Amino acid sequence: MTRSDVLGVWEAREGQNVLQIELSGDGTSTVSGLPAAVVATDRPAQLSWADTIDSTGDWSFWTPGADIDVSLSDTAREGIYSSVRLNPQGSELVLYYGDIDFPSHLTLTRVEAPSTPPPETLVPRDLVGSWASRSDGDLELRADGTFQLTDVPLRLLAVDDTEIVRDEDIDVSGRWTMIETPLPLSEVSGPTLSLSDTFGHDPNLFDSLGLTLHEMDGELSLTLSDGKAKWKLP
Repeated sequence: MTRSDVLGVWEAREGQNVLQIELSGDGTSTVSGLPAAVVATDRPAQLSWADTIDSTGDWSFWTPGADIDVSLSDTAREGIYSSVRLNPQGSELVLYYGDIDFPSHLTLTRVEAPSTPPPETLVPRDLVGSWASRSDGDLELRADGTFQLTDVPLRLLAVDDTEIVRDEDIDVSGRWTMIETPLPLSEVSGPTLSLSDTFGHDPNLFDSLGLTLHEMDGELSLTLSDGKAKWKLP
C-alpha cells in the first residue's frame, strides 16, 4: 500500500460495535469507537467494547507497505498507549492487540475513499526520527520542531572550511522546518536546520543548513546541499 491507498475511512465491526479510523491526506487522523483494551498498557486478555476511545491526532508511515502509526494525541488517560499501529495486509489494515506472542486482532476495511485524493506528499512528521551517518554524526529530528546534531564535524558548519584550524566534532541543537513536499521528490526538497540557537550570529558559521531529501527504493536519506554529508534512517 502507498500513502494514497490508505486515505479514507476504515472500519472494523463486531456485531453492533463499530471502530472507525479516518486517515486524511494532510496527515491528520480521527478515531472513534476504539476499545480501550486495545491500547491498554496492561494488555487485558479479553476485548471489551464497553469502554471505547474517540480521538484526533496524526498518522504516518515511512515507506509503502510499512506499519501505519496513528497517534491518539488528545486522549490523556493513564494506562493507555499514545498511539495505535496498523499493519497493511492486502487491501485491509490489521490492528493487533493483547498478548505479544499470541496476539488477537481486528481487521479494518475501507468503507469510504476520499472523493478527490490529494497528491502523495511528505510532511514534517514523516521525517521525525533518528538519522545516522557513517562519519558525520547523528541527526535527530523531533516532533516538537527541534533537532539535535551529535558529533558533527565543525567543518560542515563553516562558511569557509579552510578557516577551520582544528576540525573537531561538536553537538548542535536548534529548530527545524520543512514545508509539505509533493512526491516524487525534487532536488530542492528538504528540511532547514536553524543553527542560531547554538552559535548566535557567528560570521564564520552558517546561520542555517539546508538539507536535501532523496528517495531510493523506498528509503529516505538527507544530504547537505553540497553533498558533503549524508544521513539515513537506520
